[in-house]
Amino acid sequence: DGHLFSLSNPSQLLIEAKLFRRELHKYKAADYDDARPSTTNPALLE
Repeated sequence: DGHLFSLSNPSQLLIEAKLFRRELHKYKAADYDDARPSTTNPALLE
């Protein structure tokens, strides 16, 4: 019944999606902090 999970328990699916998005944003922010040079390079802001 894996394909029916979203129908049987949509709230749990939304919670997991929010948590996943939060973790993804956290990792992206960390990557940007690590990759940011001491002087901002406009070419890297695209």
